[in-house]
Amino acid sequence: MSLRPLAATALLAAAALAGDPARAAAPDLPEVGDVDAQLALDVTPVPEGMGAIFVPSATRPELEPVVHVFAGDAGADRVATAPTGRRIPVPPGAYAVTVGQGPPEWRPRVTVTVEAGKTAVAPAFFGAVRVLAIDRYDHAVDTPYSVVSADGARVYGPERTSDSAAYRATRTWLLAPGNYYLVPGGDPDALDGRIALPVAAGARLAYRLVLDDAERVVRTEFPDRALVATESLWRLDWVLGGSFAFDRAENELAGFSGDALRLGAFTRLEVGVDAGDHLGVFKLGLDEDFVGLEHAFGRGLPFQKLTDLVTAEILYNYRLAEIDIAAHQDDLEVRIDTPRGEADLHIVAHLDSQPAPLPATSPFRSDRDARRFAGPLPWTFDHEAETNSIVMIHGHRSTWKPQPTAVDIKTCTFLDQSPFAEAGPVLANAFHVAGIDYGWDRGVTVAAGPGER
Repeated sequence: MSLRPLAATALLAAAALAGDPARAAAPDLPEVGDVDAQLALDVTPVPEGMGAIFVPSATRPELEPVVHVFAGDAGADRVATAPTGRRIPVPPGAYAVTVGQGPPEWRPRVTVTVEAGKTAVAPAFFGAVRVLAIDRYDHAVDTPYSVVSADGARVYGPERTSDSAAYRATRTWLLAPGNYYLVPGGDPDALDGRIALPVAAGARLAYRLVLDDAERVVRTEFPDRALVATESLWRLDWVLGGSFAFDRAENELAGFSGDALRLGAFTRLEVGVDAGDHLGVFKLGLDEDFVGLEHAFGRGLPFQKLTDLVTAEILYNYRLAEIDIAAHQDDLEVRIDTPRGEADLHIVAHLDSQPAPLPATSPFRSDRDARRFAGPLPWTFDHEAETNSIVMIHGHRSTWKPQPTAVDIKTCTFLDQSPFAEAGPVLANAFHVAGIDYGWDRGVTVAAGPGER
């Protein structure tokens, strides 16, 4: 453990924030850097007379589990929770610090002593592991895997790799030092294909699984070379074709006798745009057929158009996000991954904190004020432009008992977009509800008045 002064000049902090790599676009999102760089980037205020605990991030805080701080060496009472790479203000004293996935007894633990006016940087007490997978064409693929301790007592997963090459699309495992196995596939007990995975304190390991067409692992490699660049969002498919036929009929008593020539041509054009969660396609088709007849006993029929057909289609599709909800004893972890990362969400709710006080950033003056905004909205409205009417749907929710809850928001990319990012979003309140009986009445339509919107 090392002690660092809490004070940092405003100029240094401002300069560091201006170059915050968290603003970089995936997939070139870099890691946060060494301890000194992380300390410079963190501007968490520490009240006078208190100290702080700092657990450096191994990769990026939003990809890692949160840090839990407990009072005393034994760690009886939890006193604070925060992401890695951020100062955690606490009174002077000894604390037990844990971080990692899985039940509390699996997580790495270290004792840190805090002095007033200083930041106690936790020594290296865990290793970081990232797992990716690609196909033989160097495209990122989605495949299951597990991380299993050498004695088989701890099984992390099954987890899935990401089909995105973006750095932030892959979670980081923070594991206690020791020997592990990386087990490809959905069965963590499988013996075939296991990969030895020694994890040392302070180590940062990244493995890339290379799969064949049958999704079997053919080799592992270090992810030190770039993958295939992201394909264009535009799709174009154009087909041209034609046909012809020459027929001759002779001695037909009740039919046509003579020569016939038939010519045909067609084209198919398909233009699409794939923006990840939205897919739009425009299709255009053109068919033309001509026929000419030469009668054996008289005048024939010159070339005439037999078919003249034009078709067009506009198609739209949307894609669903991946939602993972996991309960870990007193914690509830929610992860939402969207195709382009435009609305990713990663939240950890500490259910044992109920009822929790309002967040320090909350604009509400009291719990009662916050409770007014924690109720279900009974009505949903929409405007029907074709009839200039308002559609109203009444919703029913029973046993609605929101409990104020402490949460850690590790990722919320929707608020990273303009104009929300410029406004500086803050956490106003968080509450937890369960066992809700949910339902809706049939919608009713009400005519809007003249000029109403």
